[in-house]
Amino acid sequence: VGASPAASASGMAGAADGGPSGGIPGAIEALAAGLGVECRAASPFNLFAYGYGGQDDHGWGCAYRCLQMLADHAARHEGTAAAPASIRELQEHLVSVGVLSESQVGSRDWIEPSHARAFLAARAGLGERAVYEEILELNVDQEAKLAAFASLLWEHFGSAKSPVMIDDSIKAYVIGASRLKDVAAGPLPDNMQVLLFDPHVAALPTEEKPLGAAGSAVQWREFRGVFVKEAK
Repeated sequence: VGASPAASASGMAGAADGGPSGGIPGAIEALAAGLGVECRAASPFNLFAYGYGGQDDHGWGCAYRCLQMLADHAARHEGTAAAPASIRELQEHLVSVGVLSESQVGSRDWIEPSHARAFLAARAGLGERAVYEEILELNVDQEAKLAAFASLLWEHFGSAKSPVMIDDSIKAYVIGASRLKDVAAGPLPDNMQVLLFDPHVAALPTEEKPLGAAGSAVQWREFRGVFVKEAK
């Protein structure tokens, strides 16, 4: 959702321009405008997705891409160093903070939210507020967990203005905003939608599949649809 100097008239930066695969000026504002709902959003940051920088990280790099989004936000708004341009550089930084071994530099090993938390804490002091790891399955306390997490996200975007990384033990995503369908009902699971930044979707939005549409790299999703996982 951050502005890109190479953005075209359609509001997208091309993958070949050397920038992140999808610098999207004003995306949150555009998607929230005119909807008649209350929206709370992070301040601008760039989308990072599979394939950025010529790295083939399909199937294993989503958490690295989420970390790049959080680091990009920190660089823009917290005065920290710019987001590392490559996964290898991220791995080198993770070695320096003691959460990866040197033998993992250049590997396709997954990272977890705990790695992202350590990176952000070391570089920007943002670890605890920027990363959440909440695995929800169908069980007796699911509704209580869902309600608590919906309230947490709503409160977070009301104050911190930083994006949130989430992980379901298989895939990682970033949430850039939350909105209520009925303001009077409050931040309940069935009344909330989240703006999901999906690093697994490398293709830029097109006229046929615009920003925010189903299948787009950035789209509004029902809160329950994102966080409720089928029981195994």
